[in-house]
Amino acid sequence: MLMVLQASLLLVPGCGSFGGGCGEVGCVNTLTLVLPERLPPGGGYDVRVTLGGDVWEAVGVRVSRSEGRAVGSDGELMVFDDRVSVRSDRVRPSSDGADLRIVRDGAVVLERTGVDVEFERFAPNGPRCPPRCWVAVEELK
Repeated sequence: MLMVLQASLLLVPGCGSFGGGCGEVGCVNTLTLVLPERLPPGGGYDVRVTLGGDVWEAVGVRVSRSEGRAVGSDGELMVFDDRVSVRSDRVRPSSDGADLRIVRDGAVVLERTGVDVEFERFAPNGPRCPPRCWVAVEELK
């Protein structure tokens, strides 16, 4: 049985789609920082993420309840009640670590600096097919 399965795998050329070609699923480099506590809903959040000299910033983000999940967004930086995500081609592994600062009404809600982030390569269409992107999810303590 195992030899039949191995032989059938050898007969399927290509990367991600049956029949030989690569699929067309896209991906974007993404850094997600999981927050230690949920953000209360409301407005006035200023969020800043720094990674490898690049900065993403959202000012006055409103976090509101939507399907049980608070969400606010400003371009590439997305703020959820339980995490902050950056989706950008500028997101890449960095030895500097990531910095996160969340301020509301002038008070620092959360600040972490030099967070070690472990990125992995992700290829949604198979290991030999483009695109390939960097993805990291880090839980903050």
